[in-house]
Amino acid sequence: MSIHATTSDLAPVVTDDPAVEALFQDVARALDAELAAGERYTAWFEAEASDFVRMNRGKVRQAGRVRQQSIAVRLIQGARHAEHTLSLTGDAALDARAAVDALRGLRAALPELADDPHLMLPEVVSSTRSVRGGTLPPSGEVIERVLDLARGTDFVGFYASGPMYRGFANAEGQRNWHAAATFSFDWSLYHRADKAVKSLYAGFEWSDSEIAARMTDARERLALVTREARTIAPGRYRACSRPRRWRRSPRCSAGAGSRDVSKRPSRARSRACRRVRASIRA
Repeated sequence: MSIHATTSDLAPVVTDDPAVEALFQDVARALDAELAAGERYTAWFEAEASDFVRMNRGKVRQAGRVRQQSIAVRLIQGARHAEHTLSLTGDAALDARAAVDALRGLRAALPELADDPHLMLPEVVSSTRSVRGGTLPPSGEVIERVLDLARGTDFVGFYASGPMYRGFANAEGQRNWHAAATFSFDWSLYHRADKAVKSLYAGFEWSDSEIAARMTDARERLALVTREARTIAPGRYRACSRPRRWRRSPRCSAGAGSRDVSKRPSRARSRACRRVRASIRA
């Protein structure tokens, strides 16, 4: 795993990195070649190259990039099985040798283990490959845009983005690969004490116009939060309640699910609005 501590290095990250998938395939082939008669294996591969930026009081407080890769190898013989998880370096030859050594260690441990009566393994090979390609914008540019939109507020937020990889391989030749790049931006505009508004923007495609609209909405909600609280004095009040099935506006366009409440019988409408007598005690 590697970590960088400045935003200047957070360049665009391409989702479909062929080197990551090639590493997974090389390690799987090495495991195939090491198997002895009567042995089976499964291998789960995980990798990521994630940027993260933490902000507080409208400034960047922490920024970095995490790169890590790992594989969990399980060796099965009859109804016995054992698993070993190891981190990978990215060097295919070195990682293949490490995976083979892990498999040999599991082979030595299996005779000491009891049978697993609940062990179930797939009998049908179903290989898949799914890649949601694309390039995320540089995290440094995203943060500059966000801080500019939040200027003048007490802004607190956390941004994370980057590609995630998942792979599966087994002794029967099944290979499954999935790769996708996503981002998640979680932030709050703080007023004072317990007064703040929280927002979230996440997905696969970053949009400057979308984040601008969400920041504008957050500012509008913050303006409501800053209003002085009103205390309701004890007493009796009149309230209007409508049944859930009639809550659509009479101005909604005709179509599936729309209802024109203006055509409801007047008696039904009168029942929908009733006097609620409640004694609010201090």
